[in-house]
Amino acid sequence: MMSDTVARKSDHCSGDPSPHVASKGGSQRVTMVTLVCLWILLLCLASAWVVQYTFNKIKDNLAAQRDQLTSDLQHCKMNLTEVNNLTCIQGQRDQLTSELQPCKMKLTEVNNLSIIQANPCSSGLEFYNGSCYHFSVDILTWEQSQYACIREGGHLVIIDSQQEQNFIRIKVGNIDFVEFWIGLTDMKTAGTWVWMDNTTLNDNITYWDMHIGNGELSKYPEPNSRPPEKACAKMGSRCAGQISCWFDDGCNTPSQRICESRAIL
Repeated sequence: MMSDTVARKSDHCSGDPSPHVASKGGSQRVTMVTLVCLWILLLCLASAWVVQYTFNKIKDNLAAQRDQLTSDLQHCKMNLTEVNNLTCIQGQRDQLTSELQPCKMKLTEVNNLSIIQANPCSSGLEFYNGSCYHFSVDILTWEQSQYACIREGGHLVIIDSQQEQNFIRIKVGNIDFVEFWIGLTDMKTAGTWVWMDNTTLNDNITYWDMHIGNGELSKYPEPNSRPPEKACAKMGSRCAGQISCWFDDGCNTPSQRICESRAIL
């Protein structure tokens, strides 16, 4: 009985240390597992934070790019609108230009007509009452002067009014010591003076010089045919002081001439 009791004590003493050692090792494993789990959790959280941070950065970048693209698109739309407006304006300009072209042509015609009306005679000719007058510088006989005027498109001047006589005599009278042929002659029939168009001189429109230069009547008023070969009419410097200043002279005497032609109106 004593031996059984001792054996039980011996067994009890020999079994106590084992359970104590096993409990300590399990606690360490739990701690390690816990630490590992915490480390993994922290790693996951860190990874999630990195992913979230990266996602937010990407999101922000995309938003910024979207805003930039939106702004660029708006700018492009504005440019396109301006281009369309410009195209429209250019189209309207071209249309207006096309419509104005006939007006420009008519305006040019009007300007040209105005120039012609303002100066209907060729350069160097004098205009008066629908006619152009050429006071020549070169000298020719009466017959040569007649053909020279015809070549120029006119004829030796025919004076059929006091106004025309006054216009011509002022021009002639301003040139000293110069004589001009006019288109009057009695070459065919002495004493019957005829103009270049074969009309007989009207006795009511004659401007023969009746004076001798001092206001006194001449003993030999024009036309006096002195000498007899004087069969062609002239105007000269005496016209400066009097309206009646025609005189006859020899047709072969070289002199300047007055040509008359119709003005282009």
